[in-house]
Amino acid sequence: MSWPLMSKLKRSLNEQGSYETNLSPIQLNFSVSNLPFDKQVEKLGRFKVIGKKKNIYLYLLNPENYKLDDYKASQLKRYAVEYLVNSDINLEYSSESIEYISRFLMERYSSDPFLSYIIAHDTVGYGPISILLENSKDIEEILVNGPKSNISIYHAKYGYCETNLKFNGEDEFRFTMNKILSETLNELNEDSPVVDAQLKDGSRIHVQIKPYSENGATASIRLNGSKSIGIRKLLESGTIVKEDIVYLWMGLEVGCNIIISGSPSSGKTTLLTAISALMPRYERIITIEEDVNELKFYSNFINAVNLKSRSKQGLTLKDQVINSLHLRPDRLIIGEIRGPEAHDIFFGANTGIPFITTMHSEADENSLLARLESRPMSVESHLIQSLDIAIFMEHRYDNTRKLSRLVEYNWLSKAETIGDKELPMVKLNAMVNNTIFDMHLLNESKVIKRYATLHGMSNDEAVNEFMRRSKFLEAIPRDTEFSSYIERYWEIK
Repeated sequence: MSWPLMSKLKRSLNEQGSYETNLSPIQLNFSVSNLPFDKQVEKLGRFKVIGKKKNIYLYLLNPENYKLDDYKASQLKRYAVEYLVNSDINLEYSSESIEYISRFLMERYSSDPFLSYIIAHDTVGYGPISILLENSKDIEEILVNGPKSNISIYHAKYGYCETNLKFNGEDEFRFTMNKILSETLNELNEDSPVVDAQLKDGSRIHVQIKPYSENGATASIRLNGSKSIGIRKLLESGTIVKEDIVYLWMGLEVGCNIIISGSPSSGKTTLLTAISALMPRYERIITIEEDVNELKFYSNFINAVNLKSRSKQGLTLKDQVINSLHLRPDRLIIGEIRGPEAHDIFFGANTGIPFITTMHSEADENSLLARLESRPMSVESHLIQSLDIAIFMEHRYDNTRKLSRLVEYNWLSKAETIGDKELPMVKLNAMVNNTIFDMHLLNESKVIKRYATLHGMSNDEAVNEFMRRSKFLEAIPRDTEFSSYIERYWEIK
């Protein structure tokens, strides 16, 4: 996120009446409240801690309950604004800019490092948002539920945390959001009360004001778009196990069609991105997403194309799926399906173009099929039979994410019977149940059978290949990129 400060500061400041540069104090855009807590869980730098009150985690700035003098803060902000407007310095938002202004205020006007830190964020930063961005490696999402409500975050380790930071009103909220949005050429106002955009660093911001937001101002900034969580981290966190990886590695190799399903924040897109390291490097990969770019793939794909839908231009996800089928893909990767594009994805699979995608759903393997058949997806039953694997991700109460269930679909002919009894349309193999990979089902696995057929070997030989790959993954060096290590397997073999 960047904001060309000097080219926009004077105009931005003068747009708000309270921001005219004169001798009167200038109110801060945000405030810091005192939230009592039972114990300190973790210290975060100079001014922050994670606290806990009963079962609620708190992200706290100024945990020593320092009393912020509003008048003194407003005076100090006036000095900072006056200096920035009248000087020839050209600053962009960065940690260096924050430190520069903080140091300037300390040297000339204040002996209070915390107050100078606050003013620096309020002038050259994004106020409370940039304070939170200092811990972006651990914060996945920043949530504003109202113009004067305490901001919340989603922390990678502690889950949802309430902060003691809040905007001083809707004008201050809008001013800060438009500062952030300036790099996207979007503006939040009465003519454009809903903005959904992607920032340069890959973060995704969604903002609404009245009349669409009854609270007056709401925002979500998803920071995990800039993070690449690979297979190694998923293994270390217990999200997946080694057998899951080997199974998907072989499944992708034989062209299985895969849907990753789960609730929001269950890790669907993270898993999709991570297992891209298992896909053959030589394949022509076409990725298709909506306006924002959440799929972060490894850079060593030889032939990869990224397509986006553009809702403002009337170019839908369905349009781009149809377009992709004309680009001779070896595999389609779709960020998420939820509408009529699903029909065309399955149509492509029926012609031999495998896909992998995600779907918002906590349904089981049977309900997932029913949802695909119903509106607005409307996938005919004969096309649905292209689906090979459904993966179900789960976000658990202890803030962990798990691959909880993985099911194979073995489609049968209606004519198949046992005695006088007609078989069901599909036989399900639950290869993973409650996070446990069932090794006893390997010989019956669709992936193993397809791998054996493709390579002209027996099922037992394919199972042996599974075991060889599993052993190979046990020895991966910590300093080696996963996709490069996967390629090395063929050299060793």
